[in-house]
Amino acid sequence: MSAKPRPRVLAVGSDQAFELAKDALGSAVRLVRAPSTDAAWTGGADLALADVRFERSRMIHLFRALKDSPDARALPLVCCVNVRRLTHDYGEAVAGEILRQVVSGRLGASHDRAASRRSR
Repeated sequence: MSAKPRPRVLAVGSDQAFELAKDALGSAVRLVRAPSTDAAWTGGADLALADVRFERSRMIHLFRALKDSPDARALPLVCCVNVRRLTHDYGEAVAGEILRQVVSGRLGASHDRAASRRSR
């Protein structure tokens, strides 16, 4: 039996947010870095993960670009709070666990919706 493919998560944001996501999500996902809003949508992602502090808070532009793209419109978008502040206030372990739970939950929810659509 072949292994289930890992979900592809597109990460857009600060270096600190990317490192936290990489540590928190480990090998459960294929984490792909997009250094800017313009480079964000390359297709084939299962979820987009954005740090609110990237590119001078241009997250809303990323959201609009993804939702305007017919190929990306249904892509779940997880918007992280200020990762630097979250890590400072609660520590890296807690910040990482919060991120892991949110991403896992959204990936599960989007997978469930896709399976439901296929069964109709």
